[in-house]
Amino acid sequence: MALTTLALSGAANGQTKKEVRSIDDLPQFSYPIKGTVADVLSSPPASFEATVSQMRVDIDRVLNDYDIHDSATLRGLLQAKLGAQIASGKEDKAALATIEQLRSHQDKEEARLIAGLAPCEPFA
Repeated sequence: MALTTLALSGAANGQTKKEVRSIDDLPQFSYPIKGTVADVLSSPPASFEATVSQMRVDIDRVLNDYDIHDSATLRGLLQAKLGAQIASGKEDKAALATIEQLRSHQDKEEARLIAGLAPCEPFA
């Protein structure tokens, strides 16, 4: 079984960032996991720490290498990053910074007020 999420074929150093107008502009990749998704979600966080760590590296690379114009896509990536930060249990300051980024990319005032308050389902 594989956990699939957004992917990258990122821009190398010195290259112009690739423009992203929708989630369809990002390639996909998958992460191998053992067992079912339910097994992974009910297991201790340490058991999928390596996968979350790799996802975090990939998310950061996407955020750095792509010029994302679609707010929903950007918010989704930031939400996934926040989930990984929360799952690590060691990145409180970074998580707070990500919440601020999430809030700054909300279209509605109500969404800005609650961005980052709801737990990230896969990592809660």
